[in-house]
Amino acid sequence: MKKKMLFLFVFLAAATLLLTACKTPEVEVNTVYEIAVKADGETLNCSQTTTYVNTVCDEMTELTFAVYPYAYTQDAEHKAYVGELPRYATVNFSKIEVNGEPVEATPGVYMTLPVQLKRREKVVVRTDYCLTLPECPLRFGQKDGYTNLSGFYPQVAVYGEDGFRTDAFSTVGDPVLSDVADFVCTFDLPESVVAATPFETTTEVGEEGRKILRFEGKNARDIAVVLSEKFLVQESEWEGIKVSYYSAREDAISSCELAKNALATFSKAFGKYPYTQYTVAETPFEADGMEFSGLAYVAVDCSDRERAIIHETAHQWWYNVVGNDNVNAAYLDEGLTTFSTEYYYLLNGDEQKFDEGIASIKNAYARYERLQKMRGENGSLDMTRPIYEYTEYKYGLLVYDKSALMFDALYRLGGKEKFNASLRTYYTDNYFRRADKQALIAAFNRGMRSDVGGLIEGWLSEGAIVATFAS
Repeated sequence: MKKKMLFLFVFLAAATLLLTACKTPEVEVNTVYEIAVKADGETLNCSQTTTYVNTVCDEMTELTFAVYPYAYTQDAEHKAYVGELPRYATVNFSKIEVNGEPVEATPGVYMTLPVQLKRREKVVVRTDYCLTLPECPLRFGQKDGYTNLSGFYPQVAVYGEDGFRTDAFSTVGDPVLSDVADFVCTFDLPESVVAATPFETTTEVGEEGRKILRFEGKNARDIAVVLSEKFLVQESEWEGIKVSYYSAREDAISSCELAKNALATFSKAFGKYPYTQYTVAETPFEADGMEFSGLAYVAVDCSDRERAIIHETAHQWWYNVVGNDNVNAAYLDEGLTTFSTEYYYLLNGDEQKFDEGIASIKNAYARYERLQKMRGENGSLDMTRPIYEYTEYKYGLLVYDKSALMFDALYRLGGKEKFNASLRTYYTDNYFRRADKQALIAAFNRGMRSDVGGLIEGWLSEGAIVATFAS
């Protein structure tokens, strides 16, 4: 009897393992970008090898790249700028090869190349290209002795339900979608240029008057670098994570410490920061700041530098690690990041500053809501629309402020312990993935230990009255 039972147990265990193996979801394989850049004034000469593995469909005949510098050209269909620029970008490809064979491609923000890939097969794409930097204080461009380099390299477009997505560029919101990837980068620079980079960087002597910088980053949604001869750097450290703050100001040590404290605060509350380095660079920029993997821009003439540093640091959790569709559901990262900016103060014991910050957001949104109701504008309170349907004004009030108030309502419903548990669950469940509304509801249902889906849907609903606050 014992032998029969043992045999039955072993058989059932083996069958269970076999069934589990058959149901194991496919492991995603990161795209690898090997990028070499030589920077000379307003020109970048680049060589890139992109290794891509098809994990999204059974048969792939086309591979689409986003080439965002085209959005900064003078004749761009969907421009990255408003008004005229003193100098526009130019983009010239001198080589495009797929598995060693030359191919031709139509230039534009999206570039489609012919491939033949079954599932799990890989392709190697080699490109050489020359970029002229536009003169502008944007994600990509030069201004007042600073060079902002983000989205400068061809990146594999995000694959959606209907194939590779080709979302139009927009000056409202963040039109750039990206999956996590691995990067190996080399920058050949003049010796006098200081580079703010997102990952641990080594420096070698290059040709006369030049230097070579190298860094690698794994599980990064993007790569951004800021160059300037004006930079001074302040450094700090928290639990083995190096924090670097680049600025022309000699008194930026307090800003560096703030970045470190924000990193530590959010790591303790939400889940530990995923890299060994975090960099903030003060640079000319049209908004107060901009987030990238391991690096943030903060505008030189920022209106509120303290909150900008905290906000962009919070984006390392809500955008970088927990991604989302920032074209169609931007409220997920911007609203949570806006709330986290104020929550930082509460997590550090300053309840008054937290309450004041939330009250300011609440009053601004309440005035907007009353005005829209007086006008009777249908859809004017919906924060779930694509970015193309918002003006800059409505985008700020809805995607940032109304969404932040939704998270404040969740916090006040559950209290700090349950709210933090919900965000830790959201962070862990969607680690380097792209979350959506259902993922948010699932995480909060578990963290709150009750069904809060109705509350979230109520805030998202156009018809619900969610902000009748006194001014």
